Amino acid sequence: ASSGVNPERVFDFRVFPTGHLCTGPAKWGGAVAIGNTVVAVPLDAPGVLLLDMVAFTASEFSTEQICSCSAKWNGAAVVGTKVVGTPFDAPGALVLDMASRSTSIISTEHLCSGSAKWGAAVSIGSKVVAMPLDAPGVLVLDLTPGLGPGTASMISTEHIWSGPGKWSSACVIGNKVVGVPMDAPGLLVVDLAAGSVWLISTDHLWSGPGKWSGAAAVGTRVVAIPSCAPGVMVLDIESGVTSMIPTDHVCTGACKWSGAISVGSKVVAAPFDAP
Repeated sequence: ASSGVNPERVFDFRVFPTGHLCTGPAKWGGAVAIGNTVVAVPLDAPGVLLLDMVAFTASEFSTEQICSCSAKWNGAAVVGTKVVGTPFDAPGALVLDMASRSTSIISTEHLCSGSAKWGAAVSIGSKVVAMPLDAPGVLVLDLTPGLGPGTASMISTEHIWSGPGKWSSACVIGNKVVGVPMDAPGLLVVDLAAGSVWLISTDHLWSGPGKWSGAAAVGTRVVAIPSCAPGVMVLDIESGVTSMIPTDHVCTGACKWSGAISVGSKVVAAPFDAP
């Protein structure tokens, strides 16, 4: 029997024009939701993108007074009323206080300078943790009230892997942060309480470059989405066992999917080059 629901009208799709704010490629990077607003941190755009999901309007909050270079911030996370952008090429982390609509920067130059420093970010309590791409360690930003604009520190990962493009994405599971390998030979586990990091090898599953891109937690498992790898990687955080679910029958090639989100017991990934 028919449900009477037209599948073509289940979702209401809307486009937020942003051409009046910024044109060109590589405008904004990571995005987070805070209240009824979606906030995206600027890569090459001159400011933070604000999408009001009630009024369906797009606006921009300038960051030019803080940093005007290209490829500024990449990952994004929320701590209280603050949105934090992790530095890709910028000299520090961006902090946007949505309550006061003010911006500030937490310098990271004493930890690492240069380009392509850190990638995806997650929040755990009052801290933001960013995965190292070319930087020599995990970035930890402490936004505990009373610490002023915040502090930046780093947990070295050089004893684990020192190459470029190390870990691309991350998720929180319990009291740990797990980074998914892009070019590194395994998963990075960060224990903030102990200030320690360790590697769970994935070379037995796949050892090529650009392995996985996107991570989500489902119960005690971390699910990593394949970019160039031939399957979804699953880590059971309690046992430390990794396995792979093949996806070659669905799609082959490089740069297949990117990003991930868990919905109940399922994980959904957005297609990059996948059909």
